Order: sequence, then structure tokens, then C-alpha cells
Amino acid sequence: MMQRFLIVVWCAVASCLPQAALAEREDGLYGAVVPKGAAFVRVLGASSESLTILGRKVPTTELPEDVYVAFAPGVLPEAKDGAHYTVFEAAGQVLSVVEEPARDKPGKVYLSMVNLGSELPAALSVADGGPEVLGDVAVGAAATRAVNPLSVTLGVSYGSDATTFYVVLRRGQNLSFVVLPDGSVEMIKDTYGPVFAEAGQ
Repeated sequence: MMQRFLIVVWCAVASCLPQAALAEREDGLYGAVVPKGAAFVRVLGASSESLTILGRKVPTTELPEDVYVAFAPGVLPEAKDGAHYTVFEAAGQVLSVVEEPARDKPGKVYLSMVNLGSELPAALSVADGGPEVLGDVAVGAAATRAVNPLSVTLGVSYGSDATTFYVVLRRGQNLSFVVLPDGSVEMIKDTYGPVFAEAGQ
């Protein structure tokens, strides 16, 4: 099974931290702070020039791959204030928009599972028969769990396949495990990028 461990530069800490922390990060890059109540959207597999996401057409040039983009309230008409979303695109169409559970415990590491597979539930466990971390995540759904920092090998089970990842979990660094439509699994370090600060932008 294909595995891709995507490592990107850590741009900001998780959304469970105060908005001021994200605002400081965004101000340094784009001259725009993250507005209170912003929704965060990351797109996987973008290949077209634009996508209609949660009620708004957005140029994909403004949507870095696998990076959460902050949208001020009202920019995406169908987005919930403060929510996180993972969007998957293929052949120019948005195939999945998955709302992720809240991350509201500062100081914890968040492990998330997003199941974009075709028909089977997915599970995240400690490898080699260890305890289950996230179980029976349905297709088109997401689950999240707060854990303490540690080093461990985790396994993602999808159907009869299992994919393992050795992870070093540090405070403020969150990881997502994403099951793609072809059944492959990606581990993505949660990062934050551009800001859409106004509805008219």
C-alpha cells in the first residue's frame, strides 16, 4: 500500500491555542490576523484552478496542499465558526467535505482520523496489538483524540490492510491520519497558512 509521510514546515500551533497565537503567526506572513471565529479548511488532491467549498468558489492558488487556510466568518457561507474541515478533490470536483471534531484542550497532542475511503470504516491503534486510539471511523467522517506527548508506532486499519507509522508526538504538534479513496493512508502534520480575512476578498 502506498504510504506518504508528508513533512511540512511547522507554521503555527494547533487551533486549540488562543487566537492570539495564530494571529501573531498570520500577521508575520500575510499581514492579516486570524479573525475570531474563523473556519479552517485544508484541501487534499487539488488539481483544478478553483473549487467551490462550503458555498464559495476559491482559487486553488490560495489553498496550499494539506495546509489549513483560515476563512473569516461569512467568507464561506456554509462553514461553522471555529470549525476545521478537510476537503478532498479529484478530477476537478469536490468529492468530500469532512468536518472535524473540536480540539479544545491546550497542552495536549491531537490525533485525528479522516476517512475518505470508499465503503469501509477505519481505525487507529497502537501497533502490534496495542490499544485502540480511534475506532470505527465511518466513511465521510472524522474523529479526534487528545493524548499526552510520547513516541509510539501507530497503525491505521482499513479493511484487511494495515499501515504503520512511527511518530514522535510533541506538545502543540497535531497529526492527522487520512484514508484516501484508493485505500492508501497519509499521515499529515497539521499546519496553518493563508488567511481570507474578508468576505469580499
